[in-house]
This record gives sequence, structure tokens and C-alpha cells, in this order.
Amino acid sequence: MGPPRRGPDFAIGVNEAELDDPIDEVVDYLRALHEALGRTPSWHRHAVVDAGFLERKVTMITHPARDLHQITTPTQMYSAPNRIVEGRVAWREAITPTRIAVVLADAGYGKSWLLKLYGRILCQEALDRLGRGELLADVPLPIWLHAADLASRWTTGGGPIASVLDAAGTVTAEKGYVPSSALRKVLAARLARSGPDLHVLVDAYDEVFDDNDHQAAGKALRWLASLTTAQSGPRIVLSSRPSGYQCPFSTAGPVPGTPQPADPRYLLLGALSEDQVTELWQGWYSAAPLPYPAERLDPVLRPDSRMRDFARVPLVAAFCAVVAETTAVHPTRAGLYDQVLATFLSLAWKEDDRSPRGTGPARDPVQQVAWNRALEDLAWGMATDPRGWCDAIEAAACEDQLAARGPAASGRESRTSRLVREHGILVMLGGTMAGVTAKVLWIHRSVHEFLTARRLVGLPAAEGRAMVELLATSPQWIGVRDFAMELRSE
Repeated sequence: MGPPRRGPDFAIGVNEAELDDPIDEVVDYLRALHEALGRTPSWHRHAVVDAGFLERKVTMITHPARDLHQITTPTQMYSAPNRIVEGRVAWREAITPTRIAVVLADAGYGKSWLLKLYGRILCQEALDRLGRGELLADVPLPIWLHAADLASRWTTGGGPIASVLDAAGTVTAEKGYVPSSALRKVLAARLARSGPDLHVLVDAYDEVFDDNDHQAAGKALRWLASLTTAQSGPRIVLSSRPSGYQCPFSTAGPVPGTPQPADPRYLLLGALSEDQVTELWQGWYSAAPLPYPAERLDPVLRPDSRMRDFARVPLVAAFCAVVAETTAVHPTRAGLYDQVLATFLSLAWKEDDRSPRGTGPARDPVQQVAWNRALEDLAWGMATDPRGWCDAIEAAACEDQLAARGPAASGRESRTSRLVREHGILVMLGGTMAGVTAKVLWIHRSVHEFLTARRLVGLPAAEGRAMVELLATSPQWIGVRDFAMELRSE
């Protein structure tokens, strides 16, 4: 596609009028954002999110706390970890007429992937329209930002518009692109109630942990929503886990004489269908490229398979695909998770290295034993915290736990960093590795549950029975008990 050409009747907004020719700036920005949003985890076979993402459906709900029947505490980040969520309405059909959308889903369902893909689609649509000579003022533009960055910039001053644009700039900065002052003027002109369409995509509201930062993020989102009416202004999409979600947007009725405010619409992201799971697996092996191992994967979706429903969670389906590259997927969840941990700990997922898994560097077996021991300690400590089950832990506390019985630190890199960046078992949330408020989460809650179950079944018989009885009525331990029963039967 050639560079967009400027139409003879080029129309511009108020601030855009100060620019000699903003189209080149906008095109550079759209291309940079499109590229930045395409990145996938290094262990994933698909190099860009488009290739590995399947069309999703959502279910519209009106009151998250009521409709999801949440049973949570401040230390928990999952609303219904053992329930498969069904989608009913196509994503684009649900999002197109919506001014403020909140996408809700537990970890592993692909919220961030969905927002990244949607951002890339909006970038490409804008590039295509500009390439056909359409007027810039008629072309919607996207910005994409992490809620933690929005909160951080909001507290540093500089005004609302500067804070939002600074937060959005961190996404493209990773690829070396820094928005110019000319581009910032174009985007600033869109942050107005009567301006041309601007899509503001804010990811991971649930990953803002510090109380002050959470308040700042709420203020920023309310400011953005104040620009949005039922008919005009920026379009906002916010993603979050359902657990503990509290609406940051004002739901007060209209003030006489003012435009009707836009109310948030809640979209619960559904799991994959079984056909989509198979499609994901086939696409995975086409991308490798490797022959599709039907004999290793197809049994997972058989009617009598214990894995059948669980595999519909996108991340778990990807786990099956990873394991099947070298061996048959175990017929039980517990067996699969033993395989997943062994695979992730035995290979380093180097950036941009998507070579067949069998060619990667093998890990020292002694080091693997130490990692497994340390990960069990970490999982057990988080599960039996005096405050209740903890899905996330501060980075410093995580490092202390891992240091007790884990392998020695490697050079300047902490054990936590290695499990995040090299092995992919943990995920860093809400800040940088050095950030005092940064927290660490398991790549999926089920990994935490499995490691906790493994420790549980290893306890002396009397102590193990006492723990099971003590936790028999705890909904947060349902997954652990299921794993424990599988482990004991094997």
C-alpha cells in the first residue's frame, strides 16, 4: 500500500489547523502502533496477535457483581476460576454501537489479545481510508494504553490531555517511536466532546494495585468519560478481570440542558468453541511449521475427556499445543500441568526465537528440581496467606520466597525476572521489575492451583486430611481439590 495522499478538500480540526500537513505524522504513528500491538509472548508460535487470535463472542451483562455471583476478597483476582464462560454476540457487533465498553474476563481468556487486535484493526482501517484519500477529520484514530501507565502519568501533573497522551506514548516507545508534537496536537484535538472519533483502549484496569494509583486511574477514566456522550466524543474500551471490579465511571443521570451521558456497557468475554480450539491447534502447527499431531491433541476434545471444557480457555488450549510438540497430551489436567511446567522450565523462550521446541537448550536437571521446589513453596505460601488466597504477590516478596529454596540468582537477573522473562511461568503486573508496587501473578490461576495441590498431596497423611477438611467449604480451593484428587488417583 502506497503512502496516503492528501485530498484536495482536506478538513482538519481546531488544533490540526496549526499543522502544515499532519497526514504523514498520523500515518507514521498508525504504522508504529500497529506494529507495537502485534507482539506475542516468545513461547507462542504465532509471531503476531492477528495470526493466533480467533473471532470471539461476548455476553452483555448489566451488573457485574450481581450477574457473576462474585465471591472474592481483596487478595483474589478471579471471579469464577472453574466456570467456562459462554459468549453469545460477536465482538464487532457488540462494540460498534458502544461509546463506553468494559470487557470483563478472567486471566487466560485473552482480554489483552482482544484489545491489541482491535487496536491493530482500527490502525489498519485508518491507514486504508487515508490511503484512499479520505479526509483526516473523517477517519477515526485509536490510542492504546495500559491502565497502570495512565495512573502513573495522571499523578505527575501536566494536565489531563498530556497525561493521557504520555501514557499512550509508552506503547510505541518500546518500538523506538516517540509521538511528535504535531501528532500530539492531532490526538489532542480528538480529546473533545465534539471532535472526530478517537478510540481510547485502556488495558488491565485490575492491574493497578496501589491505592493512590487506583484512585488516579479512576479519575483519569472519569475525565475521559466526561468527554463522551451517547452520541459523540471519544469511544472508550476498558478491560479488567471481573473479580473486585468497581465501575470508575459516573453513572449519574443527565444534567438538564446538557447532552445525555454515555453509560458503560459490560461485555463478558466468552471461551472458545471446540471447533475454534481445533482451529487454534491447526494454526499453531502451520505457523511452526510442524505436522499436526492429531493423535496427541484430538483426544483432548473427546466426549469423555476430563480436559474437554478446560481446553476451551485460550491459554490452556495453547498449553496443550506446546506440550503436543514433543509428547502426547496427558488425559488429566494434573498430568498436563506436570508437562507444562517441565516444558517451560526445560526451555528458554528467547525473544523472536520460535524454533521447534526440541532444538532449544536443555536445563540442568538439578536446577529444575530446585525450581519446582521453590515454585511449590511460592504457590503454597500464596494459597495459605493469613489474609486468604492470594492471586498476586509483590515482586520483592516473591523474590524472597524463591530465594529460600530456588536456584541461585543468575548475574544481575533475579529469580523472579527469570521466571517472568525466560520461562514464562510468572507474569509481572502493574509496574516494572524494579517498581516497588509491581506485583507478580501466575501465568494462569490453574498453574497456581496445580502447584498448591502437589504440595497438599505431599503433606503427611494426617496433616493433609486436616487441610482438606479445613478447606472443604472454601470456593477458592475447588480447583486445588480437583487437582489433588487427580494426583492421588495417578
